[in-house]
Amino acid sequence: MSESVRAKLSGIAAEPLAYAEDWKKRTGGQVFGYFCSYFPEELLHAAGLLPVRILGDRENVSFADSH
Repeated sequence: MSESVRAKLSGIAAEPLAYAEDWKKRTGGQVFGYFCSYFPEELLHAAGLLPVRILGDRENVSFADSH
């Protein structure tokens, strides 16, 4: 894998929302957010949508740990 491809993929992984917004501007397509990891992304690709998995925040949940 070339360095330019690796750098591009790293950028997408670091900022998936920014990539989805840019993709929507470039293509005029729709973005579909989903939670479950078992969701069939292939169906969305076949329908011309960009699947984006919605993940939790990366911040520490110290208040939740206290309970």
